[in-house]
Amino acid sequence: MSDRTCPLGDDCDLTVAWMAGQQEARDSFRARINQLEVQLGLARTDADAQRTRAEAAEAENARLREALTPSGDTKADYIGEIIDPDTRKAVSWTGIKMVMAMISARADLAAIKEGGEG
Repeated sequence: MSDRTCPLGDDCDLTVAWMAGQQEARDSFRARINQLEVQLGLARTDADAQRTRAEAAEAENARLREALTPSGDTKADYIGEIIDPDTRKAVSWTGIKMVMAMISARADLAAIKEGGEG
């Protein structure tokens, strides 16, 4: 003990013991806070990874939707690109849409056969 006189008299030993217990509680509390901070960091990392996967899936979905329901720019890219081998003429947009519809239907059937949704 120090040279100072304890204002609590005989209860000084109890006060010191209580303060020591209080420090132990603080240490335990700090350890728990550190543990929770680590868990939070892991949860944030996992959430970031899930967000990245979701963004990639959304981009892929948008790309596939564009392929199946093309914009004017995509239509312009396709027109003239596909040549009918028998007539050596460019396939019309209607013909391209028919082919795309068949591809889409086949993809739906494949998903259903695999147990997925079409």
